[in-house]
Amino acid sequence: MKAIIESLDRPIAVLLVAVDAVKKGKERAMVSASVHPQLVEKLKANEWAKAAAEAVGGKGGGKPNVAQGSGPKYQDTQKAIEAARNFASSKL
Repeated sequence: MKAIIESLDRPIAVLLVAVDAVKKGKERAMVSASVHPQLVEKLKANEWAKAAAEAVGGKGGGKPNVAQGSGPKYQDTQKAIEAARNFASSKL
């Protein structure tokens, strides 16, 4: 995802929320964020991923341009999406 974001002509930021359901009883919400270098001063991927991961009871981190996180409350993926949207809106 990072390579795609950085190759685009216009700066964008992407945050994905998915559920890892490979092992029954070990399901987790997964968060992955990537931010174009031109937007990193306003929106940092590590802070963005952390905000979304906290909404599913987890943690997130990484670098300002690419980050990830996860949490056990996979049923709350909609809350993670809302947290991510609110966080990005407050920064851009």
